Amino acid sequence: MIQASRDLKEKVSVAEQRLWEYFRDGRFCNVNFNRQFVLGAYIVNFVSPEHKLVIEINAESSLESADYHARKITYLKSLGYKIIHFWDHDILHNIRIVLEVIHNEVDRELV
Repeated sequence: MIQASRDLKEKVSVAEQRLWEYFRDGRFCNVNFNRQFVLGAYIVNFVSPEHKLVIEINAESSLESADYHARKITYLKSLGYKIIHFWDHDILHNIRIVLEVIHNEVDRELV
C-alpha cells in the first residue's frame, strides 16, 4: 500500500495538485494535511488525522467501483473520520467555495 501511495503522488490530477497548493505545509487554516495517505486497506486523497477529516476528489471517470467506494466510506467512518467529496471540476473552477466548505468543517470540529 505504501508503494501504491507513492505512485499516486507522482500521478496526481490537476485538481489534486491545485488543492495541494493550498494544503501543503499547513498553509490552510494551520491544518496539516497529508496526501495519498494510507488508512487501513485504502488510500485517501487528503487527510488531516488531527481533525479526523478526509477530503476525496472524485474525477468524472473515477476508477473506484460503487461497491469499493461504499466499503471505503464505511471503513473511514468506522474510524471516526468525516469525509468530504468534491468533483475535480469544482476544485478547478470553484476553488474558493471548496476552501470555504473545508474551512467551515475545520471550524465546526474545533467548537
